[in-house]
Amino acid sequence: LRRAFEFPGGAFPASAMPSTETSALLANHALPNQLQMGGGAGYETLSAHPNLFVKQTRRGWFQELLGCEAKTEFKIATMQEKKGDVMYALEESSLFLRLLCPMSHSWSMTVWQGDGPEGPAVAKYQRPLRTPLAPLKCCCHQEVQHQDANGVAIGETVEEFFCFVPKFKITNAQGNVEYMLSQPTCWNGMFVDCW
Repeated sequence: LRRAFEFPGGAFPASAMPSTETSALLANHALPNQLQMGGGAGYETLSAHPNLFVKQTRRGWFQELLGCEAKTEFKIATMQEKKGDVMYALEESSLFLRLLCPMSHSWSMTVWQGDGPEGPAVAKYQRPLRTPLAPLKCCCHQEVQHQDANGVAIGETVEEFFCFVPKFKITNAQGNVEYMLSQPTCWNGMFVDCW
């Protein structure tokens, strides 16, 4: 999937990405420190890694085959050594909510150092129950709260009101908008660029 980061000063197209596997580096533009690995507040552990490669595991595949949303599990490596996991993340959520609201259930996720949950925590994420992503919504927007390893709030990602192209604002702990995230667009920003 192609993606682009849209900043308050303008958009950087996905075609500027050096690889289809990563969307962390943008060509011809200096990156704000927050996009460089380890630059954001609360993510000092990431400074040792120039990039990341996130792999979703097959955990719960049979459960999902039967129509029930399973807990999501990720193994995180670097682009240079994709088999050497440096971090691990696991979703925690209620089976009842996953059955009842598979697309909008609340969840929490912890990211640990190492290849399993035995290592020290790096960050935590909380997602409250919200309606699915959709245009013209006036309430119940998607959101994810970001916390450091100690549970201290360091920012959040929130869905913005939109007509055609989904947009998310990424804020810091003080609530100041750091970035606007959206897909590449065409027709003067009216539609998602599918080509």
